[in-house]
Amino acid sequence: MQKAVDSLFSRQNTDGGWGYRPHLTSNSDPSMTVAGIASPYVAVGNLDRKDFRGCNRGVTHPRVETGMQWLGRRM
Repeated sequence: MQKAVDSLFSRQNTDGGWGYRPHLTSNSDPSMTVAGIASPYVAVGNLDRKDFRGCNRGVTHPRVETGMQWLGRRM
């Protein structure tokens, strides 16, 4: 699962969002950014990772926070 999360984060655009075409230059898109934000929580749901546990308690990952900021600027 860690490889999946690392792969997801490696495809995050420099503006903080995610786009439809991760291997090409692609504009960040709200729906793909939501998927990028939610996917690490789903992927590591069974792992004991302090940076994802208790996501409802304000614990997050810096890359997820960057995605949230991208959404906040556009929504």
